[in-house]
Amino acid sequence: MDQPFAHTLSFDDLEVLVLVENGGATPREVADSLGMDLEESKALFYDLLRRGLLTCQEESTTFVLTPLARSLRNDEAFSAAAFAAALTGAGSKDQG
Repeated sequence: MDQPFAHTLSFDDLEVLVLVENGGATPREVADSLGMDLEESKALFYDLLRRGLLTCQEESTTFVLTPLARSLRNDEAFSAAAFAAALTGAGSKDQG
């Protein structure tokens, strides 16, 4: 069964997007900020990169939002739906 894209993001995915939004961030910075291990943070970044929501700055390990992710973050209806799905357990990073 297909889910709306907003329902395919986990709460961790959404937290990463929020942390990366202003100026970018590295997986280590996000891991430290969220209290997760580095490997878990790297897996989240890889998944968001694969899905076209993050891109890596040239010659750097800093990731920034893609234009698609920036548009989705600025869409209040999408953000509300994504956070609601993540908080109620409907969000899943295994689908998308």
